[in-house]
Amino acid sequence: MTMTQEIAARLREHIAMDPRITERKMFGGIGFMLNGNMALGATSKGALMVRLGKNNDAAARALPGADHVDFAAKRMGGFLVVPNDAVEADDHLRGWIDLAMAFTASLPPK
Repeated sequence: MTMTQEIAARLREHIAMDPRITERKMFGGIGFMLNGNMALGATSKGALMVRLGKNNDAAARALPGADHVDFAAKRMGGFLVVPNDAVEADDHLRGWIDLAMAFTASLPPK
């Protein structure tokens, strides 16, 4: 199992029962959509990508391991990447999931 598949499987354990969640292959990894909006992702390098919105970006970057998402040499505002070792504990992963789900649920459905 690749690291991408591993983090995706761990995400599924926490969110699979939510009927608003769908999966989509994207960015060489797997995106998890809430009501059609990307909320979480398993990157091609096996890291966790979370959507927190631009207003929450600075505070979330202060959390252990969080960093900007750079895609095609451009920084993606409102998204952070968290390395696998920072979410080894299920409660740490759950915390990031909760933050991403709360923000993404505030967006209008697509």
